[in-house]
Amino acid sequence: MGAALYNTRRSAGAFDTKGQQQITKMALAYRVVVLQLAVGMAVAGVLLIWSWKQALGALLAAATCALPNGYFAWRAQSERSPSRVLGAGVAKFYSTIGLMVLVFWWWQPAPLGFLGVLVLMQVTHAVAGGWLTV
Repeated sequence: MGAALYNTRRSAGAFDTKGQQQITKMALAYRVVVLQLAVGMAVAGVLLIWSWKQALGALLAAATCALPNGYFAWRAQSERSPSRVLGAGVAKFYSTIGLMVLVFWWWQPAPLGFLGVLVLMQVTHAVAGGWLTV
């Protein structure tokens, strides 16, 4: 009888739908990347009303931030050595810069859409850690 009581108890972050439960079980670093992608796509959708070039710039900026952050989230979850996590952070920094250069060189996106969303992605990354743990 005592075991049944423990199994019926729900955690504070549990939700009723299966999809939301899976998101709350996801590591914080992955949730930050998913939030960045969602915000980037939402802003690109809004910018699509204004100009497809601005929307393309927004999507490229979201990818420029989310790809290195996804790599870092994966490395941070799989590594236990602080020096390797630091190395992954350095790799994230340089890959973000490299992707920015590549995007500007290859696609030449609209500056407002690209740089605006790039700043928004950095703000989302900074704020999301505290917001998603509440």
